[in-house]
Amino acid sequence: MKARGERFGAAYALAFDNYLLERDEKSLHAAYELGRKAVTARLSMLDLAAIHHSVLVAALQRTEHGSTGWITEAAADFFLQSLSAFEMVQRGFREAQETVLLEKTHAAQLHQLADAAVTINSRLSFNDMMQLVTEQARLVIGAHCCIASVVLDDGPAIINWKISCSQTRTTWHKLGHEKELSRLYSEVTGAGHPVMMTREELDEDPTWSAFVRAGTTEHAVNGSLVTPLTNRHNHRLGSILVLDKYEGAFSEKDESILVQLAQMASVAIENGRLYDREHRIAETLQRGLLLQQLPRVPDMTIAVRYLPGAAGVNVGGDWFDVVALPGGRTGIAVGDVVGRGVRAASVMGQTRTAFRAYALDGNPPETVVERLNRLLPTLDRDHFSTMVYLVWDPTEGMSMVSAGHPPPLLREASGRTSYLDHRASAPLGVLGDAAYRCHKFGLEAGSTLLLYTDGLIEQQGGLEDGLARLREAVALETDDVEALCDQVLEHMLDADAKDDVALLVLRLD
Repeated sequence: MKARGERFGAAYALAFDNYLLERDEKSLHAAYELGRKAVTARLSMLDLAAIHHSVLVAALQRTEHGSTGWITEAAADFFLQSLSAFEMVQRGFREAQETVLLEKTHAAQLHQLADAAVTINSRLSFNDMMQLVTEQARLVIGAHCCIASVVLDDGPAIINWKISCSQTRTTWHKLGHEKELSRLYSEVTGAGHPVMMTREELDEDPTWSAFVRAGTTEHAVNGSLVTPLTNRHNHRLGSILVLDKYEGAFSEKDESILVQLAQMASVAIENGRLYDREHRIAETLQRGLLLQQLPRVPDMTIAVRYLPGAAGVNVGGDWFDVVALPGGRTGIAVGDVVGRGVRAASVMGQTRTAFRAYALDGNPPETVVERLNRLLPTLDRDHFSTMVYLVWDPTEGMSMVSAGHPPPLLREASGRTSYLDHRASAPLGVLGDAAYRCHKFGLEAGSTLLLYTDGLIEQQGGLEDGLARLREAVALETDDVEALCDQVLEHMLDADAKDDVALLVLRLD
């Protein structure tokens, strides 16, 4: 069974990638055939949803930020074809054909279901995903209210509760804020299988009546439909409850659609929880490996900021270090191990430790960087790193070596800003015999230097646009480097910045 699933997953990925290239009827028809083959391979809707989710996420990760909209649109069409064929074969070709061709409402729901799957799978954050599940379920089924919850793995306590309501049923939002209402919710959704009830049945059931009265006394509630959320091993994760149908009563088709959506949502929720768990592990690891306290440097003030990525496992390998060197010199470095997650954070820690050891030996900056370049492939051949390394000597000025890193920004005492012209060499770990040149420049009292990683300048557009906005961010002069750090981050980043960011600001007093 596992082998069949893996073969089918490989065929699905190949067909989807071909559709992204061709976008024609012939390549789209492959999705229809895959839906038929999924039944032959004895795959469930949950298996099909999981395969589609992994293929879509892989396609999105291969695409540059800001250009994924067309992929999600194509994925919706591709998945809809697979779903339609899957349902046709499972229920019998004639009956499914009549459903798709003659019942426009159900066909529209299938399309909405495909759109919902793409929308839900476009989020890696668990909380964002849960809210989207709630909103999409309400819209697809056509109800005034939807409540989705996820429970602890080892107990009944609700740990995440999301509500979506139409504009005319906002009173439902108060549900879940009181202990008694949480108890009632657990009772009415605890059957472990789909349950559909009419308006009259709700009125006759005392538990349901109490729950409904808690949500609203202004309107008669037009039925309910609830289905469990279960993981791949059929263990319960939580439930999705829709209330108060827009028109008519909830139907068996509504139940079928909600069950399918719950299956797809369960896959996304499980993955979202894994993403969030790895994000927390990676962030904890990275923060533990980063420099905890800056050394005091005579006649120089330094401030640093590190912000992890907001979505999924977007904690990466950004790092910084400040090292007191022999002869009264100071070494200052900012780097970025390319990659995401626990492994990138681990490689970052090894790279930073090696940098500190090489720098403390008193080696020239170019030697330190060359040794790191030879070391990195022995740590992990799948990761490379950019970095910029500066050595401040009070008598000789500043020396700098860059390995594929964005250029430092200098603001002179007069307020003039410029990027240091340094002709960056190859990133660390790319070319084993790469040569790195050291560039020297003066630094006057009152000057400020900004070192940063690419997450600061590439979150809202291309490189050139980011560099221009960074110059704008430092235009308002301030002698407080801590305030300047906050000013730069506020100007450059959105609240949901995707990539991690390291920023180091130094001022020569």
